[in-house]
Amino acid sequence: MQSLLPILPLLFLQPLLPGRDASVLSEPRLAVHASAQDISRLAQGLDSPKPRVRHGAVDALADVGTTDAWAILLERGITDPNSRVADSAQLRLAGASLTPELVELLQARTGLGSRKALSRVRVAQAMAGMSGAVPARLLERALKDKEPAVRAALAGAVEERSRSGAGSIAGDAAELKRLLKALDRVATRDRDPRTQAAGLLALDAFASAHGVGEREAREAATDGLRSEEPLVVAAALDTSSERLSAEDLSAFLDQKRGSHGPLMGAVAALEAKGDRASARLLIRRLGDQDAPLRPAAAWGVVCALRRMSGLSIGLSVDRWSQWAEDLPDGEITPVEQRPSTEDGPMTTSLYGLNIRGDRVAFLVDMSGSMWVDHKGAPRKEAVDVELARTLRALPPTARFNVVPYSKLPAPWRGELVDATPKNVEKAVKAFRGCGLKGVGDLWSALESVLVDPEVDTVVILTDGAPSGGDRWNIEFMGRLIADENRLRHIDVQMVLFGSSQGLKRRWTEVVDSLGGSVRSID
Repeated sequence: MQSLLPILPLLFLQPLLPGRDASVLSEPRLAVHASAQDISRLAQGLDSPKPRVRHGAVDALADVGTTDAWAILLERGITDPNSRVADSAQLRLAGASLTPELVELLQARTGLGSRKALSRVRVAQAMAGMSGAVPARLLERALKDKEPAVRAALAGAVEERSRSGAGSIAGDAAELKRLLKALDRVATRDRDPRTQAAGLLALDAFASAHGVGEREAREAATDGLRSEEPLVVAAALDTSSERLSAEDLSAFLDQKRGSHGPLMGAVAALEAKGDRASARLLIRRLGDQDAPLRPAAAWGVVCALRRMSGLSIGLSVDRWSQWAEDLPDGEITPVEQRPSTEDGPMTTSLYGLNIRGDRVAFLVDMSGSMWVDHKGAPRKEAVDVELARTLRALPPTARFNVVPYSKLPAPWRGELVDATPKNVEKAVKAFRGCGLKGVGDLWSALESVLVDPEVDTVVILTDGAPSGGDRWNIEFMGRLIADENRLRHIDVQMVLFGSSQGLKRRWTEVVDSLGGSVRSID
């Protein structure tokens, strides 16, 4: 995969590879013939105090692509304290071709044997996309890692590689069986819900690709459907929806324990069936006044029905029922009219951005740009006013939290709270008095709210420029959010302030791919 970041400055590269056009170093997976001395000199860039230069050194070493170059990249690039550099190293590693020598490096102390959990996560994630075959024995051993995040990343790698075909994971029958057993252990007995959910997805994909373990995958999914953990239930629905009837899926069309993910997983499964029985179940659930759906879920049902039908009906249960009355048995054929998605419910708004959900986490970037002059006062003062207006417009049935963040997230409360007038005014006062400053770690702030199964909407107010934390690359963060959101179905909305045109374009592409919207303000 080609890095999306700037390459090492030409003045630094030119003396390293004499006579070679330095611009070729921006091409992915380009084999550059370099001596050990050349590689050593390239690696000197990793000694620079400037992240931009270290990032360029990572790209240059990856372009060389020899075992020695990858060894340096694993030892010093993946582990770089600056996320811009480390993200680039991970992305370039993901674009590498697996060789026996590189496999050895991946399982050594600079790879999956690293003492740093984040480095092991990065290597595991990179392995998902590397070309060639990963030995089953390597994956089987690594799945015993003590850190849940590493096990989850490895399960994700197994799933992605399995979906690429059986040849993406290599091993004899005994090795594949041991890997199957390791996956089954993660999918059924892992104590971390997120990791167990990833294990269920991986076990299902592995069984389908290799023709082994189908019984284990079915049994694990059946057990998962009975779990008390929303993420595990959502993963079990994802892997077993084709085997479940519409009536079976209807049992999950509630918001048990306040969880949004399993309900929307059942909605997605019924939409995929695309038949009359599924449509009628969705309509029945939409109109259930004894257990009314919350706004985000109700709108999710409407959007599913719109895609199934091709119609632009909104929240009118009567109109949907009239449409469903005349449906023939079997699969629904949509009409040609395409639905609009701009006429849904609105719980509140922020800078004109409509917010449909009523279980909302507001993430506010408190990095330096929040404190620059804006119309004669720090921008923070204008945000104080707008956020107060937004919170005061929440209905009392809503639940919310405000999470200012800089180097670390600093949530106002540890969980969502009721949007009572008293709570809203407390939140307004607390944010008005918030003087948090520093770099902006958006990824950590997102992780802090994604663990709450009750959240159905995340609203991000940011300048768009990641400046701290473990993740820096915007497109890569988008992929990670999409992976997390696969079982969560959270509505992600973003307000950008003072952003460059490039940042606006990149974030709009990311948020659009997640089904959300971006609002840009001066």
